[in-house]
Amino acid sequence: MLTVFYFVGLIPIILQVSLSQVTTLALIVGYIYGAILSFAVVNLPKKVPEIWAKSGVHCSNGMLWFAAFLGAGSSIAQFLILSLNQEAWVWWGNLILVVVAFGYAYLREKSGAIHMEISYEAA
Repeated sequence: MLTVFYFVGLIPIILQVSLSQVTTLALIVGYIYGAILSFAVVNLPKKVPEIWAKSGVHCSNGMLWFAAFLGAGSSIAQFLILSLNQEAWVWWGNLILVVVAFGYAYLREKSGAIHMEISYEAA
């Protein structure tokens, strides 16, 4: 992580851009991740029904979908508001970051290096 932050810190120096634009770049990717995560939550009852049934945040499927849409909607709205007045390189940077992140996740999953562990709450 520190290496990633190091390179993110170098971007304004090397490219001679303001730190606020680099921050915007990181925030936009975070909002995209937030929207994806919000919609992924609705799969919990199907993926881990036993753990979901015992969960302290267990709720009805309707409430779960409502919370997912609310979370994803707020992330998308923040993404749009932040993205409105950005330069082209910020859009390209975000596209590259998202593609690299998805590519990395895909390759890690296919490599067999990821091993799911039971959380201490479920054990």
